[in-house]
Amino acid sequence: MENLENFEELENISDLIREAKPLYHERKQKRLQTNIILGVFLFVLPVIPINNYIQTENILSEESIIEYQGLPTDDYGLLKVY
Repeated sequence: MENLENFEELENISDLIREAKPLYHERKQKRLQTNIILGVFLFVLPVIPINNYIQTENILSEESIIEYQGLPTDDYGLLKVY
């Protein structure tokens, strides 16, 4: 009798594990996706203001942006097309 009760108890536990397994994996996948998204934001967002500052500085300077990039320009600072 005791063996039968232990078997039924183990079978109940197995059923619970089978039921919970997809939920556990789904939660684990969502946590991983959240960590990836937060990691991307933490590494990309600090770069955006720096890049924007550099572009603004180039626009406000007297030198042509095209000339600053090393491309051929005419007297007005416009791209020279041959």
